[in-house]
Amino acid sequence: MTAFFLLAFSLLAAPCPAIAIIRSTQLNIPLGILLLGEDGGREWASLIADTRQLLGPHIPIEFVADAVDIRSMQDAVDRLHAAHVAKIVVVPTFIFPHDPALEAAQYLLGRSSIAPVSVINAAHGHALRRVLCQAPISWSHSLGSDAALVQVLASHAHVLSHNPTLETVVLIAAAPSERSLTAARAAWLDTLAAQIKVQGHYQSAHGVLLDANGDSSTRAKNFQIFRHLLQSESRNGHALVVAVALESGSDIRNFRHALDGLFVAFNDKPLLPHPTVAAWIKKSAYGDYEHE
Repeated sequence: MTAFFLLAFSLLAAPCPAIAIIRSTQLNIPLGILLLGEDGGREWASLIADTRQLLGPHIPIEFVADAVDIRSMQDAVDRLHAAHVAKIVVVPTFIFPHDPALEAAQYLLGRSSIAPVSVINAAHGHALRRVLCQAPISWSHSLGSDAALVQVLASHAHVLSHNPTLETVVLIAAAPSERSLTAARAAWLDTLAAQIKVQGHYQSAHGVLLDANGDSSTRAKNFQIFRHLLQSESRNGHALVVAVALESGSDIRNFRHALDGLFVAFNDKPLLPHPTVAAWIKKSAYGDYEHE
């Protein structure tokens, strides 16, 4: 029944055309950037301002903070059409693998034919719709799969470092609310840590997930587990703890609370804004575009 429901409603609106690979080497080819992100707070405003400065005044940028909201997505695409862009480059600034927001955007913009649960729930029982557009669309890799993320995290660790050969870098990120995604996120975090260890010549580097889901007693238990893990890591060398979060908010507040009283160096600066991310957006716009 569910499969029939998805098939029936996926045909109600023609999705945006998807282009597997577009090569653009001429900077005068008109294009527009559809930047996908999160809450859209002050960090995002600063990032967009920095990116506009890099791109110049003739490249329009539209930002969508809620990838499940088809109205916001459609309005952003319509504004890019109104600017007479020849093509649209979608730049997802999501960092976590299998991000539900990215999966929603991929469906709404015609990259995926299967509607994720978040889109079905957002429709509230109405027919599923997808974004209508005229210009061709290409996708850059997400920030979480690009070397730019490693560079930003490495710079955040570097400001804490005094003697890398005696230090352990610990990347902390929020555990996903969907338990099935925990293993993939933990493996991804460890991969980032391994790259930072090599780049910064640290004694060791690891990733740790902080689970702040559930009721107050469950969170307290999870926070205690998290503290034990960090204490264990710090025995291997002076611990440099780096937050993996795009913006200031509940995740970083939870990190601070969980680390309170521990003898570790903590950089609670969010990933945004950062000049490396702005440069990555520009590279995504003027580089080679291809599906992930």
